[in-house]
Amino acid sequence: MTTSLTVQGYITGYWDLRAQSYHLAQQDPRRAAPETAIWRGMLRRLLPAPPVDVVDVGTGSGFLAHHLAGLGHRVTGLDLSEQMLLHARGRGYPTAPSWMLGDAVAPDLPSASVDAVTGRYMLWTLRDPLAAALSWHRLLRKGGRVIMFDAPWFPGGAGGESDPGFRRALLAAGA
Repeated sequence: MTTSLTVQGYITGYWDLRAQSYHLAQQDPRRAAPETAIWRGMLRRLLPAPPVDVVDVGTGSGFLAHHLAGLGHRVTGLDLSEQMLLHARGRGYPTAPSWMLGDAVAPDLPSASVDAVTGRYMLWTLRDPLAAALSWHRLLRKGGRVIMFDAPWFPGGAGGESDPGFRRALLAAGA
């Protein structure tokens, strides 16, 4: 990375550093079976019958992308963090998505190329949420849908005291 890092560069660097611990937090075997049933049940209700083309933006270590592929969808997991994608590739599920290094805010995919855009727990990390939503809409075929799962992780705002590492990354970028 160069000294002229953008805000996105700092955000991506943060996730590259957090990739291992984030991935491990997603792997708790006590939660695996019940979580799989819940997530796949929701996804079955929200998406057309498989197979459809899905891009999972900000895929991280591939949690949602693997569930989507497990249901029979054609999935591309997209993330700017190379370290996150390394963990996504290594999860070892029998039905694997394809993986793409790319920007969730401005995916380098053709217009009208997917039936669904999904994301899990990543909206708070976007440098430009409105631009992202417009990009995702551009990717959709007629009748397609954007499905985002998130929560109020940081009631004080992204980068608040609940996640001092992310806050430091944003402050270093001048955001």
